[in-house]
Amino acid sequence: MADNVTTVGGQGGSSPPPATVIKTTDDGTAHIQHIAIDETTIKAVSTANSSTSTLTAAATFTGTAEDVSQYSIITLAADSDVSGTVRMELSQNGTNWDRAKVVPLDITIGSGSVHTLEVVTQYYRTVYINGASDQGHFRIQTIYHKFKSGFLTSSPDQKISKIDDVQLSRTVNDPFIDISRGLYADKFAIHKFGANESSPSGTRRDIWWNGSTTAGDIDYPWPTTTETVSLVSSSTADDATPTSSTGAQSVTLEGLDGNWDTVSETIDLNGTATVTTTATFRRLYRVYIAEVGTYTGSNVGNITCTHTSSGGVLAYVPAGFGQTHLSMYTVPAGHTAYLRHAHGSVSAGTNKDATLRFWRRLNSDDITQPFSGGARVVHTWEQLQGAVELDFYSMPSFPEKTDLWWTANGSATTAVSVVYDLIVVEGDSPSAPQ
Repeated sequence: MADNVTTVGGQGGSSPPPATVIKTTDDGTAHIQHIAIDETTIKAVSTANSSTSTLTAAATFTGTAEDVSQYSIITLAADSDVSGTVRMELSQNGTNWDRAKVVPLDITIGSGSVHTLEVVTQYYRTVYINGASDQGHFRIQTIYHKFKSGFLTSSPDQKISKIDDVQLSRTVNDPFIDISRGLYADKFAIHKFGANESSPSGTRRDIWWNGSTTAGDIDYPWPTTTETVSLVSSSTADDATPTSSTGAQSVTLEGLDGNWDTVSETIDLNGTATVTTTATFRRLYRVYIAEVGTYTGSNVGNITCTHTSSGGVLAYVPAGFGQTHLSMYTVPAGHTAYLRHAHGSVSAGTNKDATLRFWRRLNSDDITQPFSGGARVVHTWEQLQGAVELDFYSMPSFPEKTDLWWTANGSATTAVSVVYDLIVVEGDSPSAPQ
């Protein structure tokens, strides 16, 4: 009878050789032998699918088809100063590349990109497509492994990128806190609040603090043009020029530009004289003081922000508050927003109730009749007195360029306020707009 040989280790799994061989003879005696295996036999660097030669704009590096049937895992590391696209391609015959793992190398997320691919066909090659500029440096290396390596890991505070292969365990962290901390490269949180200190009786009005002589009785003038923004205060104390100014010296504006991408600018104030931004805004959804002349101080006067050419009031910072009270927000281009939480409040009092409604309008860039958007209610609190809040477990979703805002309709003139929280995801596409 032939000897029975059993090999323990060195046959796959998470650990490479050395292997342990157990040889059992006919008389039942077991002999154990440890066999050292050359490290070069368990992995190999593919020079045919690695390169350090820089590429010109839009050029492509195409590796050579290699038989990888003796390997189980392929790893690839790539780095460049220009964004591009990595393709890890598999083929059954070395000619038709039917399966590919395609991942962007995005330098805005971070340098270096590491990826793995399980071998499921006989042939493999690496392809890299450069972006729109000539590379200053380029490094791409492919390694074949006969044995499965350990999982790729990341530090707890590392940003979770949508392009890197990572396995993260954050059992002690709340994902919403992580989003607020900026640990996700493709997600961010938006906290919006709006108030109307004098919502009119019997008329539905948008919730924002305008502060005109008919405060609270003006709907928001959604702009249809992209313009610079002009700012002016009602007080000379809001001035950046004299260092002795006691009020707001500069403010920051946040919104969307003509491409519906996020834009912000910090601008010095000049008291009751008008100042104008350099950046242009299609949407303006937040303005707040950036520097102030007195410790614990704020803006002394009311700060009004208008579109420079068309003159529409886009934002208003009440004296002493240092911040707008706009319930309006627009989803940036290439993003989807998810409604996580909402809070509403109506000043209590006899016969003082109000109906609060949350609205959305799709395709806000469509300004030609017939309009493809249109106001549609998302949530309603009927005849509310006091405060109420709601967590959305099935979160309503809103695609890019969707306008969001709240309205109030009271049975008497009263103060109302709303708060809502959004998770905004880059490149996400909801199954259907809510």
